Amino acid sequence: MSRKLPDNVPVPPVKSVEKTGWVTQTRKYKVITPLYGGGEEIQKADSVTVVRSTEVRGHLRFWWRATRGGAFGGNLEKMKQREEEIWGSPGGKGKGGREKPGPSKVSITIAPGNRGNAFQAKDRRGENIRNIGNPNSLDGYVAFPLRESDAHIVLENVDFEITIRFPKEITVDSVEKKVNIEKDIEFALWAWETFGGIGARTRRGFGALQCVELNGMPITGPKKAEIKNLIQQYLSAELKWPSGIPHLSSNLNRYKPILRDQGSTAISVWRELIKQLQEFRQFRNGRFGRSLWPEPDQIRRETGDFVNPKHTPKHPVKKFPRGKFGLPIIFEFKKEDVRDGDPKKTTLQGAEHDRLASPLILRPITCSDGVVGLATILEWQPINPGDESYTPPGGLMLTGKDYGDFPEQGNLNAAEAKDIPPLNLSGKPQPDVLQAFLDSLK
Repeated sequence: MSRKLPDNVPVPPVKSVEKTGWVTQTRKYKVITPLYGGGEEIQKADSVTVVRSTEVRGHLRFWWRATRGGAFGGNLEKMKQREEEIWGSPGGKGKGGREKPGPSKVSITIAPGNRGNAFQAKDRRGENIRNIGNPNSLDGYVAFPLRESDAHIVLENVDFEITIRFPKEITVDSVEKKVNIEKDIEFALWAWETFGGIGARTRRGFGALQCVELNGMPITGPKKAEIKNLIQQYLSAELKWPSGIPHLSSNLNRYKPILRDQGSTAISVWRELIKQLQEFRQFRNGRFGRSLWPEPDQIRRETGDFVNPKHTPKHPVKKFPRGKFGLPIIFEFKKEDVRDGDPKKTTLQGAEHDRLASPLILRPITCSDGVVGLATILEWQPINPGDESYTPPGGLMLTGKDYGDFPEQGNLNAAEAKDIPPLNLSGKPQPDVLQAFLDSLK
């Protein structure tokens, strides 16, 4: 026999009981640059919620490694063990038969805010166009993966809130040893907010974040002039990372804040950074002249394709220095030049691993007194002793279906740098291509 529930019976409120020794923070974010990707389909936002807790945890895990992974004397196993103790691991046994920690100690929940609206792409004349990836788009250089996609997958005006809960102390090393992890979480959050973002291509400034509230209290951000001092507070020269682990540098020369006037917006500062990157990487003799980088001539040498006498290889450097900006790089000569004998499409990639995430980070930061553009270079020691810096294990390889494979090099010496004009913009040769770009920023 069913029973009828009485009417008008008040439901008692449910109150969460805070555990002793636990920290709870609620942080509200605005996404200050276009956002795309991060969903169940590649290059698309999630169909249910634009920001997912698993995505946030993944970002925080990376930035924990980039800020705190050097606290274990370069020991990879110790770093991985602490990482799993904080951020979680699959079940079972790890190296040496130790029991793996299992689920993450850090709980993250998302309260969706404004899902945002379709980003309106513009061409160089300021007119509205459908696709942000269009070569004529103001943002086409950095949004080239979207060249064949529709603009509706790119969003703006997104905001959201996360609640993060974690114990102040955890038991580590499978013994009764307590370690405080508050600083670990603080560093990961700071680095994610300062250098990271949400969605795809965050290293090129998409999905950049601004934390606007902490536990209900407004946050205005640092002053523009304080950016480098703030970075110095979080990083130490005493840390030593295992080989192959990308991390933030303790060398302040690897950070370049670009200060702009009060009227600048996050989007305008971001576009200015990307424009300077484009001009640096496409440095040529005049607007339509020959590239002053060595790669085009080295491709002609390797493939033997340069029938047109005007395109006979003449650059004295026979290397691929721009590979340090990230891989793969697809090289395509103009169609009319290919008809005249220049090489068909080739790709620069890793010899053993095709891809290399760019070590260069470009993004705007909203401060209490305006917007700063920030360029940063992540660092890591090569895994193999003979590998060049900022290349995948095994080095570089030029490949093309019409040609085969050619092993290549990217490291330069001072004499070679002297023969590459964009590496002499500061007045003296700079063999470090990434540092040369930072030094060129204005």
